[in-house]
Amino acid sequence: MSNRQELIRKFQELQDRIHTLMEDAAVGPQAQGPGLPTHWSPAVDVYETADEFVLTAEVPGVERGQIDLQVKGHNLFLKGQRNPGGELSQPVYHRLERPSGAFERRFNLPEDVDADKIRATLNEGVLTVMLPKKQRRPQPRRVEVKRT
Repeated sequence: MSNRQELIRKFQELQDRIHTLMEDAAVGPQAQGPGLPTHWSPAVDVYETADEFVLTAEVPGVERGQIDLQVKGHNLFLKGQRNPGGELSQPVYHRLERPSGAFERRFNLPEDVDADKIRATLNEGVLTVMLPKKQRRPQPRRVEVKRT
C-alpha cells in the first residue's frame, strides 16, 4: 500500500470516528421509557486481513429480520431496531438500562472492496460483515521457455 493510500485510509478512519462521536453527541443520554423516542449505536470493530475487511457489530437482542444492511456508493449502511422486553406484552419496568429502539451506522468503504461479494452473518448477537477485496492485478511471474 502506498503512502498516499495509507494516508487516505487513516483519514477515512478519522472521519468515521468523528461521525460516530457527532452521532452520539446529537443523541445525548438515553431517554428510555414508555412513549419516549430511543436511539442507540451498536459497538463496532473493523479489521483487515489479506483478502478482506471484516466489520463486527454487537447487536444482542436484534433478530436477523430487524437488520437492514445496504451498500450505496462507497458507503455501507447498517440500520436496525431492538425492542425492549420482547416477551412481555405490557411490561412494568422498574429499571431499563439496556438501550433499545432504532440504530443506524454509516461506514466509508475502501476503494478496493468488491461490493458485489459482501456477505454477512448473525451469530449469538454479533453481526459479522465480510467485505472482500477486489482481485488485484496478477503479480509478474517468470515463464519458463521450454525446448520443442
